[in-house]
Formats: sequence, structure tokens, C-alpha cells
Amino acid sequence: GVAGAGAATATAEWAGGLVLLAVFARRRFARFHPAPVAPARIEITRFLRTSLPIGGQWFIEMSSFSFFSTLVALMGDRSMAASQALVALLSLSFMQAVGIGIASATLVGRYVGAQLPEAAERTHRTALGMGCVLATAVALLLFLAPEFLIGLFTTDPEVMRLGTPLVRLGALVQVFDALNIIASGSLRGAGDTRWPFAVQSLLAWGFSVPLAWWIGVHLGHGALGAWAALCVSMAVLTVALLWRFRSGAWRHVRI
Repeated sequence: GVAGAGAATATAEWAGGLVLLAVFARRRFARFHPAPVAPARIEITRFLRTSLPIGGQWFIEMSSFSFFSTLVALMGDRSMAASQALVALLSLSFMQAVGIGIASATLVGRYVGAQLPEAAERTHRTALGMGCVLATAVALLLFLAPEFLIGLFTTDPEVMRLGTPLVRLGALVQVFDALNIIASGSLRGAGDTRWPFAVQSLLAWGFSVPLAWWIGVHLGHGALGAWAALCVSMAVLTVALLWRFRSGAWRHVRI
């Protein structure tokens, strides 16, 4: 059952980590194993200044979505089942967007370090273009075949009834999700991590969660209303992150 699936997931994560450690311990990677040195206070401070907001942004996203899922669960088992099916389908673009975002962060960071901001901007635009193509393809799939896609997870007619409009809404949700993931990656590569963290914190707990509760629970629009609220929040976040990069403020961030 669910406990077995959880145990299998944990086992797979541990196994993956051990394999990576074994690979990294091989002789060919010996040059990456420097001799012990005293802690470098300045370097540690710079590292934390950049990394803590990134970790905080992920924490805010995961914790607020967990609370969002709790709200949906209050609407009934079938609403939760339909919502979880949508989450699984959204991974079709989510994981690809994460990959593009990491690549954008890497290349933007390289160009910023080389003092080539125009090249960093081109990288950002290219990453967004790739994300748009990917998200559009997934959006068409979700919008045109919602019944078929929900049918991959369940044969319960009520879950399929609730899930069909959810999947169609998910077509729009994943477009905004992909773009804000990629925009976040570009900003992180430039070292601009505190502003995205602040904006996402404000939107997640000050806007998205309250709006999802108000529309989904208080007004009685159920899971569809809650996801509509989440979609609006993602749209606002996407616009904010794209504006931030376009403003060029990242050029003046001190790392």
C-alpha cells in the first residue's frame, strides 16, 4: 500500500545517494578532494548569502503547497484523488523546466562571472523560449485529452468528473510554473536570490493560500476553485520574476 510505496521511494533515494558517493570517491575525482583547511569566514558568508534564500524559496514553495494539498483534502477523497492525478501530470513539464532552469543558472552565472551580461540575457531568453515550446506542447496535451489522461489513474466516474476540468486548468498552470522556474534559475545564476525569495514568500502565504481557501472552501468551488487561485498566484509570480530579470537589477547584485 501507501507505506510500501513510501518505503520504496526512501530506499531508492538512499541508493541513488550511495551510488553517487561511490562514483565521486573513485580515483579520477581525486583532484576534487583538497586537503583539510581552516574555515574561510568570508567565503562561507558569501556562500550563505546566496544559498540560504534559495533554500528558503524551496521551503516556502513546498510548505505552502503542502498546506494547499491539505485544503484540497478537506474537500473530500475524490477531490484529493483528482488533484493528485493533476500533480502527477504536471510533472511532465515540471521536471523538464527544472532542468532548463538549472542549465540557465549555470550559463548565466558563467557569463556574469566573465562580465558578459549581454550573453547572460541571451541565455535567459533562449531558456524561456525552450520553456515556452515545452509548456505549449504539454498544455495542448492536457487541454485536448483530459478524460484520457485522468483515466490513466482511475476509473472512478466521480474522480473523472472532477478531474477533467482540473486537467484543463492544469494546462495553464504548468505554463506559468515552467516560466517562473526558468526565470528563478536565471536570477539565481546571476546571484539575485533574495528578491525572488521575498516575492515568493509574500505570494505563497499572503496571497495564494488565503485565496485558495476563500475560493475553494469558503465560496464552495472545491478543488477547481483552489487550483484557479494557485494559477493566479503563479501568473503573478511569473510576471514578477520576468520583470525582475528584465529590469537588470541582477547586474548590480553583490555576491
